[in-house]
Amino acid sequence: MVAYNYGDDEVTVKDAGNSPVEGALVGFSNDATSDWDFDFTDDEGIAWSEYDIDTNDVIVVTNPNFLPSIRRMGHVTGNATWSGLVVVSGDLTVDQGASLTIKPGTKVLFEAYDSMSAGEATNKCEIKVLGHLIAKGTEDDSIFFGPKWSANSCSSWYSISVESNAKASIEYAEIKGAYIGLNLKPGSKDTILYCTFQDNFLTAIVDSSNDARIAHITIDRDSSMNLDAEYGIYLESINTDTAFSLLGNTIKNYKYGIRAVQCSTRFINNIITSAAPTVPAVYGIHVSTQSHVDIKECEVNGKFTHYVHCDTSRINL
Repeated sequence: MVAYNYGDDEVTVKDAGNSPVEGALVGFSNDATSDWDFDFTDDEGIAWSEYDIDTNDVIVVTNPNFLPSIRRMGHVTGNATWSGLVVVSGDLTVDQGASLTIKPGTKVLFEAYDSMSAGEATNKCEIKVLGHLIAKGTEDDSIFFGPKWSANSCSSWYSISVESNAKASIEYAEIKGAYIGLNLKPGSKDTILYCTFQDNFLTAIVDSSNDARIAHITIDRDSSMNLDAEYGIYLESINTDTAFSLLGNTIKNYKYGIRAVQCSTRFINNIITSAAPTVPAVYGIHVSTQSHVDIKECEVNGKFTHYVHCDTSRINL
């Protein structure tokens, strides 16, 4: 137990998992009504201010945003592993030749501001991968990427960006509340399987000769909220000579379910639907600008202006 004395009173600080919390007590008082005024800073320098106190004078931090966490920003230069609760408070870059492994059950929460004021969006936190990102949860123990503070916003943080010649392996993860959930740059090699994307403005951008495999993912926007949400998946300059595939995915409640620009590729067994009353859906599938797309065993239904729309392009059904 970690005990702290204040006058004649002694309290113990523990987290919601009943584990003692190490740190420094920086403010503590008990008034006549037995309400505690508590301010505690842990060994990582994180201030905790939301808690309950039980009958045994044990302070238990209850808000998950204030559970013991590791704060990260800057650069991963070697082989790093994350687990538990990680708070990204500024832009984080996985350097070329480095790797970041995120364990099942890990929560990666992004602050509402970028303390480094850098990157593609200087006011939002982001993860940029120049090396290798491995985030493989399990069906029973997934990984979460999302905002630290709850907000009905599609852009509380910026993106996970996989740069040219980098690699990402993401399975059984939830990515929520980003401006761009995944930005897969030209030449990156990516496997995205069994993931859930919730309330992102753009869920995924896949650009130029990308060897991405995107399969069995669910993309959704809360249709009861007036959240602006543009593209489920945006594809640009994808060619049939790559290993790219878009297979067995479900996309719900976006203005554009899938948009392909200057692509020659295939969509197989995808479901695109919209029931969103607040943001009118435009195209279930939009094939544009000299694209050639094979669409096989796909289902498009719901409140779209056009289920499938093609301009200056060719579609094989």
